[in-house]
Amino acid sequence: MKKGLIILISLILFSSVSNAQSTQNYYVSSNNLNLRIEPNTKAKIVIKLKKHDNLKSKNESIEGWIKVRFKDFEGYVYSKYLKTGKAVVSSYSVRTGAKCRDGTSSSATGRGACSHHGGVSYWITSKRSSVRIEN
Repeated sequence: MKKGLIILISLILFSSVSNAQSTQNYYVSSNNLNLRIEPNTKAKIVIKLKKHDNLKSKNESIEGWIKVRFKDFEGYVYSKYLKTGKAVVSSYSVRTGAKCRDGTSSSATGRGACSHHGGVSYWITSKRSSVRIEN
């Protein structure tokens, strides 16, 4: 009885470990990608995905289409527009110039940018982002 219980528990644990390992991470490599309810281009679009959106899949595929999960949505995407891994996107701001207190602008981004124009009223910035891929 004890031996049978140990074998049963081992099988349950092995099954849950193998199910967890079978999930694959993907990210969208194109600018836009449709997540569809069925694996064909005429099927209803569930949601439009953006570049670097992260998806999970159990690698169920049908003729180039992979069944994936994105947040609370599930459907099919064409595998050509996916890459394996997880995309980690970081956004940050960079100074690109300054608006001076007298109303003029400067392309300088550091100390003394508006020194002859009453000082800096505010910095002009631009948003940038970087992407790191994790496996």
